[in-house]
Amino acid sequence: MTGLDLRSVRATVTDAEVLRTITPDAAVSYMRRSGWSYLGTKQGLDCPVSSWVLGGCEVDLPLDPSVRDYPLRMAEVLTTLAAVEDRSQLAILAELVDAEASYELDRLQHELAEARDQWLCAKSRVDFLEGRDQVIDAITAALVEQARADPDFEARYMAAISRGIGKALAAAEAARPGRESEA
Repeated sequence: MTGLDLRSVRATVTDAEVLRTITPDAAVSYMRRSGWSYLGTKQGLDCPVSSWVLGGCEVDLPLDPSVRDYPLRMAEVLTTLAAVEDRSQLAILAELVDAEASYELDRLQHELAEARDQWLCAKSRVDFLEGRDQVIDAITAALVEQARADPDFEARYMAAISRGIGKALAAAEAARPGRESEA
């Protein structure tokens, strides 16, 4: 038996279940990749449609797969695409299925990248906090050791903190709006 490529067979796809599996996202992705020009979105008879043009032929792509005649409309889209592109409907259908898989893969890769970025951000925050805690622990240990070695250390340390707080309060008071500097 010869290697028959079904994508080259000129057949008309009429299976409603197969046509219903073509998502609007996959169809739009296919249209972009295949050189069709986007004209805009408009309200069709009972659902919005995305209008595309190539070589003077226009296609209205249904955007709501829940409408009852969605498979029929997708069959018309496939017929038009096959005629304008001079290709088999089966070849186009295969690309539409690939487009759906590609679209889903792109979406999942995007979600994965976002999750990775969020994880890295959270990890850097944890690393920072752990590093900060280690510094605080080291300073505390050094202060405790110094206090053990020098009985007057604690009193001098508390006095220095009080002076620092007093200077900070004085600076804040001086910087308060509406307060004139005293010469």
